[in-house]
Amino acid sequence: MTIPNSVMNSLTEAFQPPERTVEEYAEAVTTLYNIARFVTSSGRCAAQLLLSGFNGDNWQLDITDLILLDRANFKTAMTYLECRTHFG
Repeated sequence: MTIPNSVMNSLTEAFQPPERTVEEYAEAVTTLYNIARFVTSSGRCAAQLLLSGFNGDNWQLDITDLILLDRANFKTAMTYLECRTHFG
């Protein structure tokens, strides 16, 4: 059985080293934590994102809440998610 090139390319891409750094991960966590400290819709979203990343069984993020973040903080949230999947 031959594995198609498209599948092999997808697998190769999936196992590439992360493009993000641990420093970017730490910065994203710090930024989200600072947002989460305030009682706002963005703060609630940031808190849920961090809690869900910590323990997804007990804390679930409603992904529609991500629209509550402004553009810069949305990018920070995406950085956090990307780093979370790569660094654990």
